[in-house]
Amino acid sequence: MVNLNKPAKDLIIDLLNESNREYLDALKLKDLTEGNISLGTPSANEEPAKHNTKIVVNSVVGGGFYNSVPVSYDRLSLSVLFSKLNQVRLDVRHPTSTSDLLPRLNKKFGLQLSPDDIVVQTITGARGDTVTLTAQPEALCYIGSVDIVLGFEFLRGVMLMEDGQPMFEENTGNPMFEEIIV
Repeated sequence: MVNLNKPAKDLIIDLLNESNREYLDALKLKDLTEGNISLGTPSANEEPAKHNTKIVVNSVVGGGFYNSVPVSYDRLSLSVLFSKLNQVRLDVRHPTSTSDLLPRLNKKFGLQLSPDDIVVQTITGARGDTVTLTAQPEALCYIGSVDIVLGFEFLRGVMLMEDGQPMFEENTGNPMFEEIIV
Protein backbone atom coordinates (compact mmCIF):
# COMPACT_ATOMS: atom_id res chain seq x y z
CA MET A 1 0.00 0.00 0.00
CA VAL A 2 1.35 3.40 -0.99
CA ASN A 3 1.26 6.37 1.34
CA LEU A 4 -0.15 9.17 -0.84
CA ASN A 5 0.42 11.77 1.87
CA LYS A 6 3.54 13.14 0.14
CA PRO A 7 4.21 15.75 -2.53
CA ALA A 8 4.02 14.36 -6.10
CA LYS A 9 7.76 14.55 -6.75
CA ASP A 10 8.50 12.56 -3.57
CA LEU A 11 5.96 9.91 -4.58
CA ILE A 12 7.64 9.43 -7.97
CA ILE A 13 11.14 9.28 -6.49
CA ASP A 14 9.92 6.73 -3.89
CA LEU A 15 8.38 4.67 -6.71
CA LEU A 16 11.65 4.79 -8.68
CA ASN A 17 13.66 3.68 -5.64
CA GLU A 18 11.21 0.90 -4.79
CA SER A 19 11.04 -0.37 -8.38
CA ASN A 20 14.83 -0.35 -8.75
CA ARG A 21 15.84 -1.45 -5.22
CA GLU A 22 17.51 -4.67 -6.34
CA TYR A 23 19.51 -2.86 -9.05
CA LEU A 24 20.55 0.01 -6.76
CA ASP A 25 21.61 -2.40 -3.98
CA ALA A 26 23.48 -4.78 -6.32
CA LEU A 27 25.57 -1.93 -7.71
CA LYS A 28 25.94 -0.34 -4.28
CA LEU A 29 24.34 2.85 -5.57
CA LYS A 30 22.69 5.39 -3.34
CA ASP A 31 18.97 6.08 -3.47
CA LEU A 32 17.62 8.48 -6.03
CA THR A 33 16.81 11.89 -4.53
CA GLU A 34 15.99 15.40 -5.73
CA GLY A 35 19.70 16.07 -5.24
CA ASN A 36 20.87 13.54 -7.83
CA ILE A 37 18.05 13.36 -10.41
CA SER A 38 15.51 15.65 -12.02
CA LEU A 39 12.22 14.63 -13.57
CA GLY A 40 11.08 15.64 -17.02
CA THR A 41 7.49 16.39 -17.95
CA PRO A 42 5.18 13.37 -17.89
CA SER A 43 3.13 12.52 -20.96
CA ALA A 44 0.75 9.82 -22.10
CA ASN A 45 2.53 6.62 -23.07
CA GLU A 46 1.98 5.50 -26.68
CA GLU A 47 2.28 1.93 -25.43
CA PRO A 48 -0.50 1.99 -22.82
CA ALA A 49 -0.36 -1.80 -22.40
CA LYS A 50 2.83 -1.22 -20.39
CA HIS A 51 1.96 1.91 -18.35
CA ASN A 52 -0.15 5.00 -18.92
CA THR A 53 2.70 7.53 -18.51
CA LYS A 54 6.25 8.09 -19.68
CA ILE A 55 8.83 10.51 -18.32
CA VAL A 56 12.57 11.13 -18.69
CA VAL A 57 14.68 10.93 -15.54
CA ASN A 58 17.79 13.10 -15.86
CA SER A 59 20.95 12.93 -13.82
CA VAL A 60 22.02 16.05 -11.94
CA VAL A 61 25.64 17.17 -12.34
CA GLY A 62 27.63 15.94 -9.33
CA GLY A 63 24.79 13.67 -8.19
CA GLY A 64 26.60 10.38 -8.88
CA PHE A 65 24.56 9.29 -11.89
CA TYR A 66 25.08 9.92 -15.59
CA ASN A 67 22.87 10.43 -18.64
CA SER A 68 19.10 10.31 -18.86
CA VAL A 69 16.75 7.38 -18.96
CA PRO A 70 13.12 7.14 -20.12
CA VAL A 71 10.83 5.37 -17.68
CA SER A 72 7.16 4.49 -17.70
CA TYR A 73 4.73 4.22 -14.81
CA ASP A 74 1.04 4.49 -14.02
CA ARG A 75 -0.37 7.78 -12.84
CA LEU A 76 -3.31 7.31 -10.50
CA SER A 77 -6.71 8.18 -11.92
CA LEU A 78 -8.63 10.52 -9.63
CA SER A 79 -11.85 8.69 -10.48
CA VAL A 80 -10.27 5.36 -9.45
CA LEU A 81 -8.81 6.88 -6.28
CA PHE A 82 -12.30 7.85 -5.11
CA SER A 83 -14.22 4.99 -6.77
CA LYS A 84 -15.22 3.31 -3.50
CA LEU A 85 -17.19 6.38 -2.41
CA ASN A 86 -20.74 7.03 -3.54
CA GLN A 87 -19.83 10.70 -3.80
CA VAL A 88 -17.04 12.98 -2.64
CA ARG A 89 -18.49 15.76 -0.49
CA LEU A 90 -16.46 18.65 0.87
CA ASP A 91 -17.61 21.30 3.30
CA VAL A 92 -15.53 24.29 2.20
CA ARG A 93 -16.80 27.76 3.05
CA HIS A 94 -17.16 30.04 0.01
CA PRO A 95 -14.62 28.46 -2.38
CA THR A 96 -13.75 30.67 -5.35
CA SER A 97 -11.53 28.18 -7.21
CA THR A 98 -10.81 24.47 -7.30
CA SER A 99 -7.54 25.11 -5.44
CA ASP A 100 -9.64 26.23 -2.43
CA LEU A 101 -10.90 22.64 -2.17
CA LEU A 102 -7.42 21.11 -1.78
CA PRO A 103 -6.74 21.78 1.93
CA ARG A 104 -9.99 20.05 2.97
CA LEU A 105 -9.61 17.26 0.39
CA ASN A 106 -6.02 16.62 1.51
CA LYS A 107 -6.91 16.62 5.20
CA LYS A 108 -9.97 14.42 4.77
CA PHE A 109 -8.30 11.79 2.57
CA GLY A 110 -4.62 11.96 3.63
CA LEU A 111 -3.31 13.38 0.34
CA GLN A 112 -0.98 16.20 -0.64
CA LEU A 113 -2.48 17.41 -3.90
CA SER A 114 -1.20 20.87 -4.78
CA PRO A 115 -2.46 23.52 -7.21
CA ASP A 116 0.30 22.28 -9.57
CA ASP A 117 -1.47 18.90 -9.72
CA ILE A 118 -4.87 20.22 -10.82
CA VAL A 119 -6.46 22.50 -13.38
CA VAL A 120 -7.34 25.56 -11.29
CA GLN A 121 -10.81 26.72 -12.28
CA THR A 122 -13.18 29.34 -10.92
CA ILE A 123 -16.04 28.04 -8.78
CA THR A 124 -19.34 29.90 -8.85
CA GLY A 125 -21.46 27.18 -7.27
CA ALA A 126 -23.22 26.98 -3.94
CA ARG A 127 -23.90 24.19 -1.46
CA GLY A 128 -25.22 21.13 -3.25
CA ASP A 129 -23.55 21.99 -6.56
CA THR A 130 -21.05 19.63 -8.17
CA VAL A 131 -17.57 20.79 -9.16
CA THR A 132 -15.19 18.73 -11.30
CA LEU A 133 -11.60 18.54 -10.05
CA THR A 134 -9.32 17.68 -13.01
CA ALA A 135 -5.66 16.68 -12.94
CA GLN A 136 -3.23 18.83 -14.94
CA PRO A 137 -2.10 17.01 -18.10
CA GLU A 138 1.50 17.40 -16.82
CA ALA A 139 0.75 16.28 -13.24
CA LEU A 140 3.39 13.82 -12.03
CA CYS A 141 1.08 11.45 -10.15
CA TYR A 142 -2.52 11.97 -11.17
CA ILE A 143 -4.72 11.83 -14.28
CA GLY A 144 -8.42 12.20 -14.95
CA SER A 145 -11.01 13.92 -12.83
CA VAL A 146 -13.43 13.48 -9.95
CA ASP A 147 -16.72 15.20 -9.20
CA ILE A 148 -16.98 16.87 -5.81
CA VAL A 149 -20.26 17.93 -4.22
CA LEU A 150 -20.01 21.17 -2.26
CA GLY A 151 -21.78 20.97 1.06
CA PHE A 152 -22.09 19.22 4.36
CA GLU A 153 -20.03 16.08 4.74
CA PHE A 154 -21.74 12.92 5.83
CA LEU A 155 -19.43 10.62 7.77
CA ARG A 156 -21.44 7.45 8.13
CA GLY A 157 -20.04 4.84 10.47
CA VAL A 158 -17.43 7.17 11.91
CA MET A 159 -17.30 8.27 15.52
CA LEU A 160 -17.20 12.04 15.75
CA MET A 161 -15.78 14.27 18.45
CA GLU A 162 -17.89 17.07 19.97
CA ASP A 163 -16.75 19.57 17.32
CA GLY A 164 -17.91 17.24 14.52
CA GLN A 165 -14.41 16.15 13.44
CA PRO A 166 -13.53 12.44 13.07
CA MET A 167 -11.39 10.91 15.80
CA PHE A 168 -7.67 10.68 14.97
CA GLU A 169 -4.81 8.52 16.09
CA GLU A 170 -2.72 11.42 17.41
CA ASN A 171 0.67 9.72 17.08
CA THR A 172 0.51 9.25 13.30
CA GLY A 173 -1.29 12.37 12.16
CA ASN A 174 -3.25 10.17 9.75
CA PRO A 175 -6.95 9.61 10.16
CA MET A 176 -7.68 6.37 11.95
CA PHE A 177 -11.44 6.17 11.98
CA GLU A 178 -13.23 4.51 14.87
CA GLU A 179 -16.15 2.57 13.41
CA ILE A 180 -19.49 2.48 15.11
CA ILE A 181 -21.08 -0.93 14.85
CA VAL A 182 -24.78 -0.47 14.32
